[in-house]
Amino acid sequence: MSSTLLSSMKAYRCQGDREMIYTLITNTAESNLHPIQYHHWPIAVGWKYQVVKTICDMAADVYSGMLKWRSNNWGRDGSSSEFVIYGENVLKRAVETSEPLPEIDYYNIIYFKEEDPCADIFARFEEIEGFRIKDFYGEKVLQKERPTVLDLNIAFQIRNHYESCLKSAQKRESLDMAKLRKDLYSYASLFPEEFRNAFKAV
Repeated sequence: MSSTLLSSMKAYRCQGDREMIYTLITNTAESNLHPIQYHHWPIAVGWKYQVVKTICDMAADVYSGMLKWRSNNWGRDGSSSEFVIYGENVLKRAVETSEPLPEIDYYNIIYFKEEDPCADIFARFEEIEGFRIKDFYGEKVLQKERPTVLDLNIAFQIRNHYESCLKSAQKRESLDMAKLRKDLYSYASLFPEEFRNAFKAV
């Protein structure tokens, strides 16, 4: 059975509009890919309680064996609580910074095909500093380069917003494209103006 190998985690934080925003960076590899190669990637970002929720979900994966951490913890009583303590300690040591995160060169937000009904909307994000569309194995990917903590926060929100609107527009056997495009803008009121404008269908 394939599992994810976790080498370490690191946390960063930055003051948001209302509260401190945290992000959790994992150093992981897939056990079924050889040679084993570890990569840093952000697994969670948001208010502290939101990141703690992700840590708790990861602890369940440690217990089930889907996430390999430190030693063979699969099914061992106490392994999940040990991981939660480890994760909380990582958050306590979060580095406060507004600079781009050194471990993350870019963050992939949304994968899509060239003929995607929202491809033109995604393309408008390139007008916002640091956002780029790259080719990715026959697809396209909307990407944020050299992200800060707050950049990652908005990137996660963009993806969650798109996935929520996509789910709402999905009918039993088809996609209501007009509803999807309309909802992307109509329900983007909490985004900063430049992002709301990017979501606006022409």
